[in-house]
Amino acid sequence: MSKARRGSPAALPEPARGRRWTGMRRLLLTLLLLTMTLPAAGCWDKTELNELAITSATGLDFKDGRWLVSFQVVIPQSISNQSGSSSGAQAPVMVFSTEGESIRGAVQRSSFEMPRALFFAHNRILIIGEEAARRGFSQMIDIYLRNPDSRETVSVYITQGTAREVLEHLIPLEKIPGAAIGNLIKNEELNGSNFQETRLYQMAMKMTGEAAAVVVPEIFISGDNRQADSLDSLKRTVAGSKLKLNRVGIFKKDKFIGWMKRTDAYGLSWITDSVKKTTFFFGCTKGDEHYQASLLINDSKTRRTPHIKEGRLSVDVKVRAKGTLMENNCTTDPSRLEGLRELEEIAAEEIKKRIMEAFRTGQQMKVDVFGFASLFHKEFPEQWRGLKDQWEEQLAAMTLVPAVEVEIDRLGMSTKPFKKLLQTGNEGSQPTRQETTTEGR
Repeated sequence: MSKARRGSPAALPEPARGRRWTGMRRLLLTLLLLTMTLPAAGCWDKTELNELAITSATGLDFKDGRWLVSFQVVIPQSISNQSGSSSGAQAPVMVFSTEGESIRGAVQRSSFEMPRALFFAHNRILIIGEEAARRGFSQMIDIYLRNPDSRETVSVYITQGTAREVLEHLIPLEKIPGAAIGNLIKNEELNGSNFQETRLYQMAMKMTGEAAAVVVPEIFISGDNRQADSLDSLKRTVAGSKLKLNRVGIFKKDKFIGWMKRTDAYGLSWITDSVKKTTFFFGCTKGDEHYQASLLINDSKTRRTPHIKEGRLSVDVKVRAKGTLMENNCTTDPSRLEGLRELEEIAAEEIKKRIMEAFRTGQQMKVDVFGFASLFHKEFPEQWRGLKDQWEEQLAAMTLVPAVEVEIDRLGMSTKPFKKLLQTGNEGSQPTRQETTTEGR
């Protein structure tokens, strides 16, 4: 047996050889991993922040046979100024418009006058002018759903004027007007329930659904708009004009067909189980429109049940609501059980009235904004085949049966109405300040 040469691996002891090969494998593995990470370290398609124009809101108008697209672009150096506004301060946003025969063509023309590329990832608001809405905006929905640089979660509004005028309006308390408009509808949805936020993907789903109808909140400029686009308007204690929510626009498929007033929109929220929190006003007697009492609704549930009997369609709408008595300028005493029940019945009748008014408005407009078509399709799939082609006629002949139950579970800090105390003040009655509940009655 020949001897191994000095320095060869065979001459090493067995444990030493194993340690040597293990170290070599670790080194090779490290080099391989480093080689694989080299391509990922490149920035071949990078885009610097100072090369982008961040868009916070977009407007769509139609004028003289051409689409007019407006952009509200954020000016970073203006909103990052923490020292407050001054006489030489710059506006937080800049609004400019481009036009074209198509919507995408108008957007493309922005490069003719904008030194930066438009960036839509932070775009939260889409405002549509009435003329553009009547024209139909399926093209806009297609653009948002097709392009990865646009978000289909934007909130959609309609305005009776032009969308550009709304985008130019500066809003107190917020630096970016687009963000302020988004917060406006969220605050109303959570605390008022008169209007509901409508996102673009929700519009697409409802327009292609059984009812093919959707409602969009209206935003308009209230007051004098001559200086609303100037920083000087923010230096006053009284705003000459402001942006407000007013009505809802009714869309059938992708075209605007009319307006529904705010009180009807409120009734629509009750029908569609969209009431989250709201202050509800009612009179001292049933049918009294001189509202002197209010109830803070903090718990509400609506159940809708469709029926077909002898070829006639009807829907039962059952509402259960709980709340706290916030205002009572009536003589009815809620500290007594009969007085409490009386106020509850009055409030329930008022909710029924709002529900029926909204339903009749929808029938007159021949548009199913309530989503009843989906209810009948789900509950009666066989009969639906014969109903869907004449759904407008079926809706016009439909009967709505509302049933409302209101429970006042808290009376607030004072149990008796102050008006009643004034009438019986000489008898020694005094208001009671305590947190009163009606649980266990």
